Formats: sequence, structure tokens, C-alpha cells
Amino acid sequence: MMKYIFFTLCNLFGKKDRLVWVEPAAMMTTLAVAAFLHVLFLLFIFEFEMTFLVEEYGALLMGGSLVVFSCLYFLLVRKFKKYANS
Repeated sequence: MMKYIFFTLCNLFGKKDRLVWVEPAAMMTTLAVAAFLHVLFLLFIFEFEMTFLVEEYGALLMGGSLVVFSCLYFLLVRKFKKYANS
């Protein structure tokens, strides 16, 4: 599935050199996943009135999401480089 995401993003912007699009494609994919998961988390927080989680553990949650999505970005760059070279 990630292979198709990478090739779709490369073809969408009409770039023939796929190695140039490894990092922008990984960034766009990471931002899309992060936005989706953050919206789901906020819906969960406000639906079940658990705002105390954000009040008490907000910094920890933001730091954790930064680490998780940074790891996702580097994983995607690694995978997309493999796909670009194939």
C-alpha cells in the first residue's frame, strides 16, 4: 500500500525523478496520518468528556506524538527510498 501511495504522489506532481520526491512524499503522508489521528483523538476526548487528559498530560501527549510521527517519517523515507530505487 505504501508503494502505491509513493507512486501516486510522484505521478500526481508529474516528477520523473522519484529520488527527489522521497522526502516530500514521506512528509505529506506523515502529515495526513498525523492529522487524521489527532482529529480522532480530539473527537474521543470531547465525546467522552475526558478533557482532564489534555489538562494534566498535554505536554506528555504532544511529546509522545512528536516522537511517534518522527519515527513514522523516518520509516517512510526509508521505505520510499527502497521503492524509488526499484
